[in-house]
Amino acid sequence: MDLFLLILINFGNMKQQINKLRQIQWVQKWLLKSPI
Repeated sequence: MDLFLLILINFGNMKQQINKLRQIQWVQKWLLKSPI
């Protein structure tokens, strides 16, 4: 396994995790704003 490729894959996974966290935070904010 090439080291550069490994770093690239890890970076991609990290970006996915960050996107998931952002989506979760956005949903939480939206739920707090909307009166249920």
